[in-house]
Amino acid sequence: MLAEAREVASCICSNWAKVALICCQLNINKQLLPYPYPTRLQKCCYRHNALRSNNGQLSNGVGFLQDHGGRDFLWACTDGEATSDVILSWHIATSILEAKLHHHHPLSSSSSDNQIIVATHLSRYCAYLVNCWPELLPDDDKWSKSLYDAVTKDSEHGVVKKGVRLGRQLTELKGEEAWSLLAGVWSEMILYVAPSDNLSAHSDAIARGGELITVVWALLMHLGIYKRPRTRPAADANSV
Repeated sequence: MLAEAREVASCICSNWAKVALICCQLNINKQLLPYPYPTRLQKCCYRHNALRSNNGQLSNGVGFLQDHGGRDFLWACTDGEATSDVILSWHIATSILEAKLHHHHPLSSSSSDNQIIVATHLSRYCAYLVNCWPELLPDDDKWSKSLYDAVTKDSEHGVVKKGVRLGRQLTELKGEEAWSLLAGVWSEMILYVAPSDNLSAHSDAIARGGELITVVWALLMHLGIYKRPRTRPAADANSV
């Protein structure tokens, strides 16, 4: 019993479990995950449709918003200097929505609560990357780190104001609709930032125990997706 409990705990805490949540959100089927991993996670991923890569074009959330009635939120994916400030803006907005709803919305096994888990965990993880592992992100790592420091110290920073504006806009939606939108955007975002040429940074991440983004990076490479689109995401509707 102890051995089985350890196995279950290891499954839940593993990077594979996190990848499975993304798989469920983005309708990725078993062809994406050809390597052995827990059967429960296989069932979670296998029941969905195939990954639609559209010639390998990734999206920072624009694709999901365009396909799911979220065009009013497109500005939050395009009104930014680079990926890091888009991440921080959406992270602030997600935190606002979590603070507003989470205290009177205990988690259960419902699809809405699963979307809350996906959105909040990926939001925190992407913000963590900006702060601690910016070299794994598309932007200049020193610029990303300085941006994070500036945003955390200045409540009047442009990124903070954009995040607050986005948070207010999200609170106007019904709770389930808002969390569905956030889960979709964050799931696309983690795929968008994963492609990287910085092999050294990923090697360092693996040496210290591994990062979720490294797992996603390897999976995308397995599918032949090595780069993000050169055009601005808003100008290219192709997305995962």
